[in-house]
Amino acid sequence: MISIGIILPAAGSGIRFGGHLPKQYMLLGNKPVILYAVEISLSIDGVQSVVIPVSPTDTTLQALLKHNNIDDDRINIVTGGNTRRDSVANALMSSSIADVDVILVHDAVRPLASKRLFEQIINAAYREGAAIPCVEESDTTKIVSNDFVVDTINRSEIRRVQTPQGFRREVLVNAYNNAVRHSLTGTDDASLVEAAGHPVRCIPGEHANIKITTNSDLIYVESLLSK
Repeated sequence: MISIGIILPAAGSGIRFGGHLPKQYMLLGNKPVILYAVEISLSIDGVQSVVIPVSPTDTTLQALLKHNNIDDDRINIVTGGNTRRDSVANALMSSSIADVDVILVHDAVRPLASKRLFEQIINAAYREGAAIPCVEESDTTKIVSNDFVVDTINRSEIRRVQTPQGFRREVLVNAYNNAVRHSLTGTDDASLVEAAGHPVRCIPGEHANIKITTNSDLIYVESLLSK
């Protein structure tokens, strides 16, 4: 069986979302958003550890886990950093994932990713070294400068990228070491792996696998969940 570690970055403050509570702790249905990611992560066969980087002042997650009777010694809460890259880098130092085959990094605010998607990413990452879920772009996409269109992109070549993103452990660690050496931040983990020269396999993502960034996203995901 493939051994797996899952990192759920949750150190963000959710500034774009607004309000006093980070978006990962907002209620979705009858429970906080982050618990959907925690629960599906724990349900995956072969998962040895779920590492969750949080803000140094965060006391909410521990309380939520206790309140929702989630008591699993595979959960490891670590201190996050100022950026997503820093948070994942801190998580990679956890001894609980030091010997796993594959590491997944999944947004704590994508509550509807399916177990099937997790499993597909795990298997593809184990085979290829790196794999991410991608969704085809249906809208026309343009390059704009100073509010004027510069060019129209061939949308058949464009994909919107989701999480979980999966990597053989050594591939991800090498990418993060390279990122530190060259002061790279990247917009996702795959971009750091690409910068280190490793190919990344795209597999079909899921349209319901939405990242909650704004209040309207939360309302939309609630409607999907109710269905």
